[in-house]
Amino acid sequence: TIIAAVLGVILVLAIHPGNPKLKKQLGEGKKNDEVSSLDAFLDLIRNLFPENLVQACFQQIQTVTKKVLVPPQTEEPPNVTDSVFALMNETMTEAPPEAQLVIKKGLEFKDGMNVLGLIGFFIAFGVAMGKMGEQAKM
Repeated sequence: TIIAAVLGVILVLAIHPGNPKLKKQLGEGKKNDEVSSLDAFLDLIRNLFPENLVQACFQQIQTVTKKVLVPPQTEEPPNVTDSVFALMNETMTEAPPEAQLVIKKGLEFKDGMNVLGLIGFFIAFGVAMGKMGEQAKM
């Protein structure tokens, strides 16, 4: 333990973790407003209970946001005569509505081991085996 403490002090003096000069060199980071703490919390819960144990060894689930361009909705008149008058009325009175940019959230699997799900499974498995007692032994 003494060697580990001395090594830790030497590394702290050599690396200077938390050095403000290094932070200035990195510059300002970009803040992502699309990610919410609720999504991150729900991702933790989803990863705690994996759908597939083999898949949990290689992938984990994550909420992703995508920007989608939604075209404007137009009203359709009931007959041809109304459509001609409506078209003339629209072209003479107002500009057509523009498409809107909408943020949609979805779930995707990303590469990386789902350690939380594996630990959760093996804890539940161990508790179940412990409750079985002698029946769990082969």
